Amino acid sequence: RQKDLTFILGNEPYEPADDFIFMFTPAAIPAERGLGEFVAKEHPQGTILVVTSQNETFLRFARAVRAGTADRADIIEIPSGADFRSLALSIKLRKPEALVFNGLPAESAALLKELRTIHVSAGLYFDDSIANSFSDFVTVLGDLEMIREAKILNLTSHTDPGFSRKYSKRFGSSPQLWTDYAYDATMVALSLKSKSAEEARAWLLSNEYKGVSGNIRFDSNGLRVAEFRVMPLREHPGFSEGL
Repeated sequence: RQKDLTFILGNEPYEPADDFIFMFTPAAIPAERGLGEFVAKEHPQGTILVVTSQNETFLRFARAVRAGTADRADIIEIPSGADFRSLALSIKLRKPEALVFNGLPAESAALLKELRTIHVSAGLYFDDSIANSFSDFVTVLGDLEMIREAKILNLTSHTDPGFSRKYSKRFGSSPQLWTDYAYDATMVALSLKSKSAEEARAWLLSNEYKGVSGNIRFDSNGLRVAEFRVMPLREHPGFSEGL
């Protein structure tokens, strides 16, 4: 059977393998591991808890964070239909030094509300899934003051400003989320259309493509190599918009 290349945006719902699937958005797993390393360095002693949703994608992210802490962290899953107060009380008993939230924003916000009620004090960290969901936290918490001093994993974006200007001029609005990645995936597909799947795959794994979303390079599993940093959440552009 002839093999086909598959280009995706977002993360695969299962563990990536050496196959013909290529992810054009920056890979989250290495970044999540880096977040874990950062948290462990900031908290060399004490308990680290990674709070996640019962969702295989988020669980994979949580496991990556735990790996970054050299397996010091424990994973706390938010069960479907959770009693958030009971869960908050169980977390308080663990006396965590750091809480890393890596789950559905609405669930994370609901748990944070209960943690605030029972005065749990710990360093707060978030992965980048919160970046487009500050409104969920405002809805549940009333404002963003509780997470002002938290830190967030930020996947660095390098969208070509020329692309944004041309897009806005042509369509009358700014590019939407991931427009640049979708454009790059389309252009790469067109540039490789004369190659067989095997030839195209070999090219993608050994070359760097300069796209409007930045330079594109893949690891051996077809994951786009990401640039990332951990930054104060209050400095994130979306934070001030949610106040």
